[in-house]
Amino acid sequence: MQTVMGLGQSVLTPVVEALVERKDDLSIQDKEIWEKLWPRAGSLTSTEYTGLFTRERVTAFKSSSPKNLATVIRRAVVTLSEYSRTGVYSKEAKNEVLHITMSLYSILPSIMDDPSWVDFWNTPTPVGVAVDMAPDCFEPATSSGSPPEVQEEAAAKLKHALAAIQPPSDPALPLYVTLMNAIMDLLFCPHFTCLNRDTKAYRPWERPTPQAHLPAAFINGAEYIWYKGVMGSADRMDSVVYQQARCELLRLLLVCLSGPLYIDPSSPTASHDLAANQWLTYFVGGYHRNTLPLTHSLLNAFLSYDAIGTGMPYNHVLSPDVDRLALAQLASHVLSAVVDFMPHPIPVHDQPEPLSYNVAVNFLASLTEREDLEFLSYGISTLLTNPLLHAYLPSSYCVVEMHDQLLLLLWRLCEVNKSFLQHIMSTGDVLKLMVPILHRALKSRDDISASGHQHMAAYLLLLWSSHRNFGVRLNKTWDASIPFDVPFSDGNHADLLLLVLHTLLTTRAGFMTHLYEILLTVIVNVTPYIKSLSLITSNKLVHLFQLFSTPKFLLASPNNNRLVFFLLESFNNLVQYQFEGNQQLVYVLVRRRELFQKLAQFAATAANDLEAEELDQEVATAPVVDSSEGSEVQAAEATKDVDTEPESVPPAQAPTAESRKDPEYPSDAQKANVVVFDAERSSPTKTPQHPPVVSTSIPKPDEQEHFSVAQPPQEVEWRPSREWLEEWASHLPLATIMRLLKVLVPLIESMCAEKGVTDEAEVIEFLKNGTMVGLLPVPHPIVTRKYQGSARNSMWVSSYAWSLIFLQNVSPALFFDTNITLFHVVTK
Repeated sequence: MQTVMGLGQSVLTPVVEALVERKDDLSIQDKEIWEKLWPRAGSLTSTEYTGLFTRERVTAFKSSSPKNLATVIRRAVVTLSEYSRTGVYSKEAKNEVLHITMSLYSILPSIMDDPSWVDFWNTPTPVGVAVDMAPDCFEPATSSGSPPEVQEEAAAKLKHALAAIQPPSDPALPLYVTLMNAIMDLLFCPHFTCLNRDTKAYRPWERPTPQAHLPAAFINGAEYIWYKGVMGSADRMDSVVYQQARCELLRLLLVCLSGPLYIDPSSPTASHDLAANQWLTYFVGGYHRNTLPLTHSLLNAFLSYDAIGTGMPYNHVLSPDVDRLALAQLASHVLSAVVDFMPHPIPVHDQPEPLSYNVAVNFLASLTEREDLEFLSYGISTLLTNPLLHAYLPSSYCVVEMHDQLLLLLWRLCEVNKSFLQHIMSTGDVLKLMVPILHRALKSRDDISASGHQHMAAYLLLLWSSHRNFGVRLNKTWDASIPFDVPFSDGNHADLLLLVLHTLLTTRAGFMTHLYEILLTVIVNVTPYIKSLSLITSNKLVHLFQLFSTPKFLLASPNNNRLVFFLLESFNNLVQYQFEGNQQLVYVLVRRRELFQKLAQFAATAANDLEAEELDQEVATAPVVDSSEGSEVQAAEATKDVDTEPESVPPAQAPTAESRKDPEYPSDAQKANVVVFDAERSSPTKTPQHPPVVSTSIPKPDEQEHFSVAQPPQEVEWRPSREWLEEWASHLPLATIMRLLKVLVPLIESMCAEKGVTDEAEVIEFLKNGTMVGLLPVPHPIVTRKYQGSARNSMWVSSYAWSLIFLQNVSPALFFDTNITLFHVVTK
């Protein structure tokens, strides 16, 4: 950083202050000003430029002379555009382009959050501006030593290219289009952000092949993909200089695409405003030839990052890879912003309805080659597992924390690419992805700042659990190579999953209560395929039933009974379909039979024995927790220690489903009050008496349920009634469990009395030799609850992605000095 000795002040501070205080109009042709503001000699840092253009200084600039500020921005855009048509070959040209880029991403955040400047970006780009380019900015037309005829041919090609890339002047392009074009051209500029495509040129043992050199604005980026991976077949020589230049341009691109940060998600027009973002629409619409090559490069730069390197201890200390790591993180942020966006639908002549087009999402959905799918799966699982790697020497491996961005990418891939989802299921890679996700979710279970990660992990588990292969894969033995804070001793991945879910469901953190129904839905989806559970896992599963089946809990909220239905269906799945290998669970069910007997007695007598006053007295100390977003603070005490009864659980904020249509399950009358969230229609004007917050559907013949998030109801004071109790209590699916107990309890008691058995191992061995064929009710159909997206879920994921972008871009701090508010603190 260049500073004035003794003052710690940038040498550019007087220049910027003079610009801010200037009252007369600034000319876009004022060569002297631009040479001082973006010097070609010397290299300034991004921190220096962000320190020069602080929010206070930019605000003062906007207030005192907005016309001059607009002139500065226009001149910067025009200069970048001119360099994209000539090249950035010399050191002076590179310095000027980088300084312009830094100043733009320092100024633009304060411009983006000002609504009065929205129309500024649609003004025409100035035409005919004389730009004094840096000397030797243009690369020679051919490689050195080329024959005369090659040089003549190259000169002709160059002349044709320069004529072809001249910007239109009538009408001129909008300013934002010119800036986007310049950024995407410069990201594939030879000798500035990438090596020349002649890969033999950097092999010292081979003579370079003569090649015509063309301007960046004429180059197809598909020939210059940064790293090997998806659509990148060859390893290219990389350098710190290229990485730094890419990082600066990606920061500017990220600032240009940051419109969603300035939209309030709670606004009635939030969805419309988000889809109308012209910067993102231009990028995802594929209007620039480098849109797909840039998407390929971003994906490869993100997933091909190698934090371990050669594998030598402390390699990251001896040869730090700071710029490559920064590039991977910035690539993940731009990729998250792009694949999350879906513009307004546009009419297509051969389609009956308008289509919403995103070339980046379409690219992710189109990846079907095995090599590409393996690259995606391996890259994501490797980076997810990186913080869990251990070595004999402390801190000998570089630890990279990019879990959140990886989960967002993984979520989007599983959503749009069925081939990828099928690949990780069929190969078992889903288990390599699941283990680090569970570890992070378990480790951060009490951290409110990690609630977004918890939600994404729950969504992924729910999406995976709706596939049969996931449940089958869980039977693979787990070697406990990664330490978990759960009592796992021996078992399979199903044991690990259920132990982690038990810990999450019994944590003290109030924000976890919103995920209760999702996590229990995961359990219900996988239990028909789990061949064996350990004794510890079986005890934990029954312990959940103990917590959620007490009268105090069931009467505390209108939707708490749903959790009991999920657990009972899980037990029924294991008993009916996997009895042969789950003797440990059957033993625990027999040993804790009083829990089911108490629930059956409560269901049979509660409605008749309890009057309304007695019900009120029963729940006098049990608060009703509303399902709105603001109820998380009230829900903080909704769960107690593992051995205590939870008072209340609010309905989940994410997809769950009603029980299937079966005589043992709630009747269709219960479903009459369902409020279905639909972005295409208005919400109902009248709130039902007991409004559920999730949409449901009666399973089709394929026995699958689809559900999506519903609008949270208004806060209402609720008390249990006899009618409400009768609606669900008489339909509890207890028949299978009660029949099991009726048959096995006398047999086990008789065996223990005759042989003096006191060891549980002998009882379990006795159960292994028995069978329940013909003794249990007819097996119920397997019901799969499948995730189905909604506009509200999409808005939440978008807000989560942009909150990560906001918080993780701190050096330099791109968005901290703006009006962006992540949350409101309410004091009473």
